[in-house]
Amino acid sequence: MKKYIFSYVMFCLIISYANSQNTTWRFDSQESCEIPIGVVAWDAFYRMPQFQNWLESYLNYYPDENYIDSIAKILNKNYDSQYFLEIDVYFGAWCGDSQEHLPKFMKMIKNLKQYYDIDTYVTLYACNRDKKTEIDDIDSHVNIEFVPTFFFSLVPKDNNFSQISLGKIVETPQYSLEQDMFNLLNDNKIY
Repeated sequence: MKKYIFSYVMFCLIISYANSQNTTWRFDSQESCEIPIGVVAWDAFYRMPQFQNWLESYLNYYPDENYIDSIAKILNKNYDSQYFLEIDVYFGAWCGDSQEHLPKFMKMIKNLKQYYDIDTYVTLYACNRDKKTEIDDIDSHVNIEFVPTFFFSLVPKDNNFSQISLGKIVETPQYSLEQDMFNLLNDNKIY
């Protein structure tokens, strides 16, 4: 019981370090509750009716530390370079795949955080059932077919070159989130 309480407290602390953006909520008739929409603060997950399921998925996931270490090495080598890694995550609170993979992603980010200030570069976008964020600028430029979708990009620190898309993980990872992320970074030779 003490281990569960400690894990719960740690999870709450982990997701509370995020930015203080306001989260917009819309009533979803199929879920019979409000769900987040648009840009989502990490701490918005506390309010979701699915929170207990997300928490269990988070607590029961153990990312492969070999991949976490390898990702951290790649990111740290490039931290002082001319770009940073940006991750945009599109998910649906109503979606089973999002409920399965987003808590795992959050755990992976928590594990990477000890090596690299990665949470600063992660933006979470909640989609409605039409896979729209209800943010015109986003919806007109990004076509989301399946959720969750994790976009990985290199963004210039000084605007000397345009953003470079490294790739994406759509709906379900091929291997695991951390292995797929490592493969994207490694395949694009950003080290």
